[in-house]
Amino acid sequence: MLQLPQLAMEIEKSKVVARGLDELLPLHAAEAQTADEGYPLERATAEAANDGTGTDVETDVLEIPGEVSQALESWDRILANVERKLIPKQFTRAATEVLRFASPEEMPDLWQHLVDRLHAMGEGYGLSVGVMQTLMAAATVAPPDHPPSNAARAGASEFTGVLPKVGVDITSTKPLELTYFDECGAYTKKRWILKGIIALGETSAWIAPPGAGKSALLTEIAVHCAAQVDWRGHRAKVGYGVVVLALERGDLFKRRLRVYHERDKLKGLPIAVADAIIDLIDPNSVDIIVSTVRAAERQFGREVGLIIVDTYAKGIAANGGDEDKARDQNRAAANLRRVHAQLKVHIALVGHTGKDENRGARGSNAHVGDVDVMVQIRGKVTKVAQVIKGNDQPERTVARFKLEAFELGRDDDGEPVTTAIVTTEFAQEKNDIGAAYIGAKKLASKPNLQAALDALHKCMAESAALRPAGAQLPAGVTGVTMKAWRSRLEESSIINPKGNPREQFRRIHVTLKKEGFIDICEDFVWPVT
Repeated sequence: MLQLPQLAMEIEKSKVVARGLDELLPLHAAEAQTADEGYPLERATAEAANDGTGTDVETDVLEIPGEVSQALESWDRILANVERKLIPKQFTRAATEVLRFASPEEMPDLWQHLVDRLHAMGEGYGLSVGVMQTLMAAATVAPPDHPPSNAARAGASEFTGVLPKVGVDITSTKPLELTYFDECGAYTKKRWILKGIIALGETSAWIAPPGAGKSALLTEIAVHCAAQVDWRGHRAKVGYGVVVLALERGDLFKRRLRVYHERDKLKGLPIAVADAIIDLIDPNSVDIIVSTVRAAERQFGREVGLIIVDTYAKGIAANGGDEDKARDQNRAAANLRRVHAQLKVHIALVGHTGKDENRGARGSNAHVGDVDVMVQIRGKVTKVAQVIKGNDQPERTVARFKLEAFELGRDDDGEPVTTAIVTTEFAQEKNDIGAAYIGAKKLASKPNLQAALDALHKCMAESAALRPAGAQLPAGVTGVTMKAWRSRLEESSIINPKGNPREQFRRIHVTLKKEGFIDICEDFVWPVT
């Protein structure tokens, strides 16, 4: 494989005329020497070259799969329509998707082609080489330490090895993602699923003695999150899919969900149950969980926001782990943090208290230290769920409830098949959840409008705008600018930039306002709840 200094001499000696090398000719020998001699030129792109004997040697032509070209074109369109400040974030997403099509070990030519195309794309939108290398490193577990093969395009003096000479670490180690001082304000607002209790990016623990109703309560929470219906005084901010990892008694979870289907006439809720044991101490559990959630999202047609693990102790003990050992607790917790790094979800862990309920969760207190919120359920007949630990919220009661038996049918002997679910006796919301869900599903027959409304909620969760000065708005209203919402729609390809994006956006917001789903004041838009 030719190095850059050798390549310069070969060009002069053999007069090779090759497509794609014309940009390398201005690279003088002195300049080439300043580049890292270990920098490889992965592949000459010439269709034919002279081997010095007068014989034309045909080179391989790299075939680009259609799905790769489509992905690159799609992201190019998205980057062309986003605000400038969002380009780095969207470029990282583009790199994450595109670089999955190849690996530097198994498909080096295609990998190099993708790196080149991404460099060209980022360069076209004003990203420097150093920034692109950092973003691409963040997009893949195996950092793309290849520079573009036609590196001289950016100027030889810009490269030492694979990155710019000055101020850039040239090691291949993937840097940690950094949030700088002026960017920390973006993290002041939580992204709630159920306001005040279930937030994206957090882990909660729900503990109680056996049979105290913790799984039944989490089933109710799952239904409300999926149906986007307020839960016991906690506003349902955005509807998300739910995946239940039933590490034990999966059939019981399914029976409870069946009750909501029959009692409340609910259909099509984006909830799925995985009835299998997962070794949470094993690093491979991260890939298992992530791939399971991705499969559910494809089926749901929406993002999963809540993962329920029932029970957490079973996941630690699956392959001989001990919940009394901080080492095993911390290894499982670290793997769940890796899940958080790949998925924007809330993880709810169902667990047990010890023999003395007053001492909280069973096992090592490393578990208590890791979770963001811990809720303990106490009581014989009337159950009380209380926050006993919260990183940024006070200890308080979040729910009071009772359990009731619901008959699902009869077995072969004519005996009733029953399961225990949570009653609505103490619920603040007196509306029927089935009716509320039907109201939330008005747009089900208009998926584009539903997607636009979901995008508005997500846009608000990430960056709500200030209320217009002097505007007469209802108390407590939060929203975003029309420009921010439209950018989100274009970014999500809900609006097609190839068509008439202005007219598409007008139809969306006019229809949603007419049907009572949003309201608009000047350039400020908010959902009507």
